[in-house]
Amino acid sequence: MEITLKKLKKLEVYEKNTNEPLGKVKCVCFSKDRKKVDALYVETHSIIPLNKKFFIEEFGEIFGEKVFLKDGICAHDAKLKSEKDISEERVLGVYEKDGTKKKLYDMSFDFGTGEISTMVLRNGLFRKNNRVEINNMHIKDNTIYIE
Repeated sequence: MEITLKKLKKLEVYEKNTNEPLGKVKCVCFSKDRKKVDALYVETHSIIPLNKKFFIEEFGEIFGEKVFLKDGICAHDAKLKSEKDISEERVLGVYEKDGTKKKLYDMSFDFGTGEISTMVLRNGLFRKNNRVEINNMHIKDNTIYIE
């Protein structure tokens, strides 16, 4: 199932067979060497909110505004945010082939595999955003380089 980053960030996350949400999707975590989303950070609904890291394989279906974890996956088993992770919040910019640095505005990826298909880059305040199909991508020093 293809989903955009903007839509994903509106979703509540639930453990399987529960009525109360665990939290809300905060951001995605990129694979450094592949054009892929490896994990999602979920900000928990607790007195002290924590960012829990769930790998893309740990998610099941999306129904309406809800995304469910697979059976047997729970919040207690999730990892906490790591400084080594490259989340979309930490990305400083995106460089295309032509060498111009732009800001990441949105992107589309397959929710089942994490494979990124397109990125939407900001061209400035008065110009239309640029939709770029991703053939190849790598990340270095919190910057994404795409072809």
